[in-house]
Amino acid sequence: MKSVRISAKIALLLALIAIASIFFLYKVMNGKITRILEDRSAEDMSVIARDRAELIETYIEGCCDFLDGYSKAAEIVNVLENPSEQNIKRAREYTNKCAEGKKFMEGLYVARWNTYVFAHINPDSIDKTFRDAKGAGNLEAQIRQRKKSFCSGIVMAPVTKKW
Repeated sequence: MKSVRISAKIALLLALIAIASIFFLYKVMNGKITRILEDRSAEDMSVIARDRAELIETYIEGCCDFLDGYSKAAEIVNVLENPSEQNIKRAREYTNKCAEGKKFMEGLYVARWNTYVFAHINPDSIDKTFRDAKGAGNLEAQIRQRKKSFCSGIVMAPVTKKW
């Protein structure tokens, strides 16, 4: 009987030690795994944010390159230097051709400093002036200061009122 009690005590003690060890091991491993997962998640979010920023930057650079190419085309330069009927017609055709298949594009156009529009992908915007003299002067100053074409950002189109 005495040996059964000692055996039971030893078994109980070993069980308690095993339970305590398993609990300690669980806590340590749970903490480490949680830390690893948190670090990995933060790293993944950083990579995703960096990739998105790169995509946006590439998109903007592509848009600016597209606009730069558009602004240097002979049809556009000719209509600005000599806005004859024939040059205006060519500029309108070229503008429409450049915008073909680009559903996201609403405001590809060529205009005077006072924003009198020679060619625009929206026919409702053609032959209209959208800025007053002061606004046109500010725009001209901004463009001349940069000495190259630039994206002015996302704006509301005056005719369709879309962003």
